[in-house]
Amino acid sequence: MKRALAVLMVLPMLAVSCKKSHDEPQPEILLQKSEVPAAAGSQFVSVKATGKWTISLSEDWATVEPSEGTGSKSTIVLNFSANPSETSRMLEIVVESAGGRATAEMTQTG
Repeated sequence: MKRALAVLMVLPMLAVSCKKSHDEPQPEILLQKSEVPAAAGSQFVSVKATGKWTISLSEDWATVEPSEGTGSKSTIVLNFSANPSETSRMLEIVVESAGGRATAEMTQTG
């Protein structure tokens, strides 16, 4: 009984000691333009983060370089191909880090 009580008293201390000493803030992502013309082009993307991050895109008609990094960076290049359709299309840009996830959307006119 004493052993079970001792284990119950130690478990909360272990849970507290495994917790992060500080929480990383949620990342932010900013685009120069949220709407771009139908022609192929590129624009800079900025990420604000304190730790490691990765960027993913919802569509394959766009690429981003670099797609991962550490800390804030404002020289990320988002390239996009020409939109062959008369209909606008949308791209979701997602940045993820230990602090969470942030998204931005870009529309390319048709």
